[in-house]
Amino acid sequence: MGPPACDVPTLVWVASSRWRIESAFEVAKQDVGLDEYEVRNARSWDRHMILTLWALALLSVVRAASLPPQPQKGCEAGQLGSVSTGPRPGRGLTMPEIRWLWRHLLRPVVMDMQQVLAWSHWRRRQQVTTL
Repeated sequence: MGPPACDVPTLVWVASSRWRIESAFEVAKQDVGLDEYEVRNARSWDRHMILTLWALALLSVVRAASLPPQPQKGCEAGQLGSVSTGPRPGRGLTMPEIRWLWRHLLRPVVMDMQQVLAWSHWRRRQQVTTL
């Protein structure tokens, strides 16, 4: 059902757009927790949606950058129909792999024992001076 002036290819395009949107929301629920909110007001819900969709966009960009290059057909110098060669490292990173890498690569550097004790000493001195 659509406007009478709408042709069949346009209706097919609209129907396929809905499928892409639905699959994007499904990925957002699985990968970044779009449906895992416990909020008390609309502002908190808005913030959760914005942050999760931003995280999904960031993961998607990183994943797209990690994908192998697509083969391109060359037409110059009699190479009609040939495919450009180049390294094809595999399938690229998945969303869980990207999250795992970020979690382990961006983890704070572990301090050695002297740094921990120096921080503890400094913190105790700060607590005494603020009392």
